[in-house]
Amino acid sequence: MAHLTYSDFHSLLTKQKNKYVQGVLRINKRNRSDAYVTVDSLPEGDVYICGSKDRNRALEGDVVGIELIDPEELPQQKLEGNKDRKNSRRPEEVEDTGDADVDEVKPKYCGRVVSIVERSLSQMFSGTLTIQRPSGSTKKTERKKQDEEDQKDQPRIVWFKPTDKRVPLIAIPIDQAPEDFVENHVSYVHRLFVATIKRWPLSSLHPFGQLERELGDIGNIEIETEALLADNNVTTTPFGEKVEKCLPELPWTIPEKEVSRRRDLRNDCIFTIDPATAKDLDDAVSCTRLEDGTLEIGVHIADVSHFIKVGSALDREAKSRATTVYLVQKAIPMLPNVLCEDLCSLTANVDRLAFSVFWKMTEEGQILDTSFAKSVIRSCAQLSYDDAQRVIKMGSLDPKVEVVGHARSLVEDNIKTFFKLSQILRQKRFENGALSINSVKLSFETDEIHNPLSVSVYELKESNRLIEEFMLLANMSVAKQICEFFPDLALLRRHEQPLEKRKLDFISHMNKLGLDLDASSAGALQRSLDAIQDPDMRQVVRLLTIKTMNRAKYICSGMLNPDKYQHYSLNVPLYTHFTSPIRRYADIIVHRMLEASLVGDSKFYLTKESCQKSANHCNIKKDAAKLAQDQSSQVYLSVLLRNMTESEGMVVKDAIIVQVLDASFDVLVPEYGLEKRVYVDQLPLERHAWNGSSGTLKLYWTTEPFKTVIEEEAQETKADDKSRRLSTLSAARHVGAMDHPDDVTNAYEDERGLFDYESDDEDEDDVIRSKSNGAGADEDEDEDEGEGEDEARRLTRIRTFGHVSVLVTADTTVSPPAIKVIAMNPFSASADVPTAFA
Repeated sequence: MAHLTYSDFHSLLTKQKNKYVQGVLRINKRNRSDAYVTVDSLPEGDVYICGSKDRNRALEGDVVGIELIDPEELPQQKLEGNKDRKNSRRPEEVEDTGDADVDEVKPKYCGRVVSIVERSLSQMFSGTLTIQRPSGSTKKTERKKQDEEDQKDQPRIVWFKPTDKRVPLIAIPIDQAPEDFVENHVSYVHRLFVATIKRWPLSSLHPFGQLERELGDIGNIEIETEALLADNNVTTTPFGEKVEKCLPELPWTIPEKEVSRRRDLRNDCIFTIDPATAKDLDDAVSCTRLEDGTLEIGVHIADVSHFIKVGSALDREAKSRATTVYLVQKAIPMLPNVLCEDLCSLTANVDRLAFSVFWKMTEEGQILDTSFAKSVIRSCAQLSYDDAQRVIKMGSLDPKVEVVGHARSLVEDNIKTFFKLSQILRQKRFENGALSINSVKLSFETDEIHNPLSVSVYELKESNRLIEEFMLLANMSVAKQICEFFPDLALLRRHEQPLEKRKLDFISHMNKLGLDLDASSAGALQRSLDAIQDPDMRQVVRLLTIKTMNRAKYICSGMLNPDKYQHYSLNVPLYTHFTSPIRRYADIIVHRMLEASLVGDSKFYLTKESCQKSANHCNIKKDAAKLAQDQSSQVYLSVLLRNMTESEGMVVKDAIIVQVLDASFDVLVPEYGLEKRVYVDQLPLERHAWNGSSGTLKLYWTTEPFKTVIEEEAQETKADDKSRRLSTLSAARHVGAMDHPDDVTNAYEDERGLFDYESDDEDEDDVIRSKSNGAGADEDEDEDEGEGEDEARRLTRIRTFGHVSVLVTADTTVSPPAIKVIAMNPFSASADVPTAFA
């Protein structure tokens, strides 16, 4: 179907609001046949798009125009086909992606893409080159002869296979491939490239693209890092000459005229508390005791907007990048280093420009007044979280910590005051209904060339909480100020409450496990979580709770009704981002809004439409930065696991069972913050049985430590017969070898394959389902058999919240690296491990 022009679609959108809608497309990583478009105007707003035909050449992140269709009109075979594919996906196709599978029931809204309103910024992808082409099973016979003929000729195109499973194969002109690619294509199997999509004709099944550059070998940390940065559209090129011309000449000092316009705080006791390795210090705190016995608490944020003039080359570049991207071994800055690490960084004993928020508080944490001011500060100490934590626990700073211009005792006393107040503020927040949903973050120790040496789960200390409370308070205070002054233009941070169906499904699942959770509000849910006594159980339930949540988003206040501004997890009516302008462009916009509100300038440079557009861009870039950060951790953890396996042998860890299904179960490895799915058909079992009423999966083990041969039987959903495939356990080294839904036969290809219509059903037809021997259906055996009986039968009962020992392996021969978890056989007669895991 040809795409409607923007004007034609906009006309339909205006005239037929009940039939046409607009939103951002999301493609399910677990099953690319499923796509969704979130539409704010629809209750429970996801519109389901079934299959590539209805997706109509739209890609992940595109703003698309949708024609709504009656779910009853959706062919039943499409829904059934998707369910079949969901049940038949390989382990490597169901990595934890945060995407849910298509509902077992028909969705509430269905649609088809009729217009590409705006293409996603992410049109660059990492991947590998192949001369193979996609082939649906229904066409294999007729193509076989053509493929044999093709091999006699030089192909005119090669295929680029993106590592992102949501992206189709891309046709690349042969002259862009390496000169020896056709003759030596096997030698390029483990080489990564970057390609872009240039066009996608209506008559073509696949897009045409351009090969941008060759990165290098799969498995190399720096090469994998380049690949993930490309996949997430992170700008890594140096700042250009036009940007450099916008920067102040060095050495730079604050002009006296500028000082005279500001509140001079250079004699106040102000200091920073940050991670020990931080270079971009954008927040500082102060505490002053007033004559009336109250406290003036100050949060001082780097005045980045002073150096970035609206519309300048520097402003445009910062807006384009939108955020600093933090990886394990480095950061990709939003701003040039001269700003983020020098002129804007609140370095100790240096005069710096700041934007300050002040609260007049009682010793009991009651806020009596709030005010804002542009200021000049001089930090007296650069403290780490560990430094502040020492004061909280031991009462004093480490003697090595330098304090300039103020007594050490004053800094120590102020830290204690901050800690006391932060505890009060935090308690009040949770009493008022806040919910804590922090996800797990890994911390790596590396050598001098950034190779991983060890890993641990990053633990938030009381000093982290101290700073967090005052940053949250500053953001809430600024949100109130700018929303009052710009009721239709304020840039806010919104967190929607979970979709009702998702929430009810979660509560129902918890009820089946014997937990009575109250999710009527964020606060009620937090109290339910706090009431869980068992720490393992609480950790699992918290993990499952996070999965029900929506992501917080930037919005322009004028685009939504005020009752939709609320931040669900914080349970506050207004929230924004103000405290990190060095690393977030949204904060720079908010700084400008705050300054305009203080001087009474109602003629802001943004309209509500352009403000919302900026909000959307910041949302996209923030999500991409988070994904890049997570992928960087995955790369480092994979390399560390590989190195540990090679040097120390099997990596066996304790895991908590998170969820149990009929032929698999999900586990959490707390030591790595790692959640993975374990498949019974990959375990050395005689058989397995599922008891749906009790949610128990029974595993009847052999005496072998591992399954050495896995027989994979293809589903015969088409007329063709599928051959059986055998793979040894050493194939675990190649988990994800068939790492793209468009995996192909061994056919040479020219342009002809581009124009054969293939449905997603046909694309996915080669997906194979592994079956364990003697797989049992629902089994209602007595669940109260004794442990001795279980031992004799080599029986393990898998239940949610239980524990299992798992083997954690990493395959760095694929991109991105794949981490796999296999349950250990407790009845194994031998501890020998195949060479793949040695």
